[in-house]
Amino acid sequence: MAEATTGRRMLSQVEETNLDEVRYCIRFAFAADLAPTSNSHALSAPLVAKVKTYPIQDLDKLVTRHHRVTRSARLALTGRQLPLIYLLVATLITPPHNKAVVVVDTDNKFDITSVLQCAPHGSPLARSRALRQGAFAQQYNEDDRSPGPHRDNVSHTNGGNVTLEDLKHVHVYRTARGSISHVRDVLNSAEHYMIYSNHASATREWWGTIVIGGGGSSSSSSSSPAPVGSGQADVTTGRNGWLRVNRKVPRRFPVGMSIEEALVERDQRRRAADAAGFKATCIWGSLTFNQ
Repeated sequence: MAEATTGRRMLSQVEETNLDEVRYCIRFAFAADLAPTSNSHALSAPLVAKVKTYPIQDLDKLVTRHHRVTRSARLALTGRQLPLIYLLVATLITPPHNKAVVVVDTDNKFDITSVLQCAPHGSPLARSRALRQGAFAQQYNEDDRSPGPHRDNVSHTNGGNVTLEDLKHVHVYRTARGSISHVRDVLNSAEHYMIYSNHASATREWWGTIVIGGGGSSSSSSSSPAPVGSGQADVTTGRNGWLRVNRKVPRRFPVGMSIEEALVERDQRRRAADAAGFKATCIWGSLTFNQ
């Protein structure tokens, strides 16, 4: 009996990995060993970075796995990142999480009304929407055996729709694109406001800061981003983000289809493309979601 208990405990400590992860880990370790001593602070800072807990289960697993190898706690997005940001913000500010979020938007692309229209992850509205869209998009997916909206592990929470009251806890800073020092100043200002000022979210836990356009643009930000002053961006966007978001693509027109047949099917395929949802992929895995 004791041997069986010991065996179960040992198996529970085994972590699944793959060849790509091993190669990435080795490459990252060599880069740290060969880095100049002047960059020692930039390399050591992520080692003590605290990993945020994400309310989307599959996303939380990817961030945790990325941190385990790179020691970088930051989520760096690329591609069509805004739908995932809207989903993350909507889920954070609604029950049962009830957090406050800061968004620093240097690209002037963040649309707060999109958060209002987004179904929080795991809510009854999100589940019914995923089932409804999945039934419509299934026949048009490239792989009909695994339709997109059903691949994401939906957590069963009691969250509801986003309300105007919830939006009071999204603190948006719109600033012109500038230097790293400029973004650092904005982050520090936002941090001071959230901690010391009397605002609508004073009774809520501040989850963190999302930077759109002002971070993740350099080659180093995607692998080992260092804290920007005392303020730390928890989510950034840029060309070199390690998690790429794209819209799922329905199956292509079959070979031999005429123009007339394609035109007849055009509207239906457009609806199928809208219902297909999005897919976020990286070296550690992927997740699918609907907005």
